[in-house]
Amino acid sequence: AAKAQHKYNSIPTSPLYTTQKNSRMFISVTPHGVEGDYNHYRTVALGSTPDRAVSILTTGVIQQLLRDDWPVQEGDLGENIYVDGIPYTFFQVGQRYQFQKPNDANNNNNNKDDNTNTKDGNDDEGVLVEITERIEPCGNLCRLPYINNNTILEQK
Repeated sequence: AAKAQHKYNSIPTSPLYTTQKNSRMFISVTPHGVEGDYNHYRTVALGSTPDRAVSILTTGVIQQLLRDDWPVQEGDLGENIYVDGIPYTFFQVGQRYQFQKPNDANNNNNNKDDNTNTKDGNDDEGVLVEITERIEPCGNLCRLPYINNNTILEQK
């Protein structure tokens, strides 16, 4: 998932700000993050550090939130990559993981000029990502439409 920078709506104080990102079938990852994605906190407060260039969310996190009756969906938490079938504890800080393109993406993508190359950590098979820290909930999750919603809170 990715969300482009918008002059006003990418700032957390904007009434239209949200952590939600639209899902994409494929993304392009560079050392600066997911192409076309903007993270205000990482850009402004952390000086565009590459240590937070990609956010990964696992099935385990989504399943726990759903068990706790939160109507969370893929993209709501601002993640760039959603990994299905993997528990939260799978990814370990300091380890590197290769994310590969699905087989049909490799077969259907004959364009070798697709912004992937080995010098950026990408190749025709995917991208190598190092886990630098555990994902922590963003303080702006309160901007999701179902947070602080009295109807949902009364049901809990």
